[in-house]
Amino acid sequence: PAPPERGQRMTAPDGWPSFDEKQEFYRDLSDLELLDQSRVGRLIAELCPAAVVPLDDKGLPASKRVRIDLDQVDPSTFQRAKELADERAQKAFENQMQDEYG
Repeated sequence: PAPPERGQRMTAPDGWPSFDEKQEFYRDLSDLELLDQSRVGRLIAELCPAAVVPLDDKGLPASKRVRIDLDQVDPSTFQRAKELADERAQKAFENQMQDEYG
């Protein structure tokens, strides 16, 4: 397909997450604890290895640090990862309420 006019967003292929959906997912994921972020990352790595970009940073083996390319995450993996992130966020909220209000 032809690229969009300058300043306009590309549209996602049918069934794939839109830019706004990926942006919302990224924000939601950023709010999770590191352990839960790792759980979501491992799920994506397991289901869609093409989306995992190894990083070689600070002398660590590349397999230890990765970046997830959301543009490469297929729709079904994206949905499962979003559900896991939502589930972990809900659990964190429930735990916080339990701690605050007993």
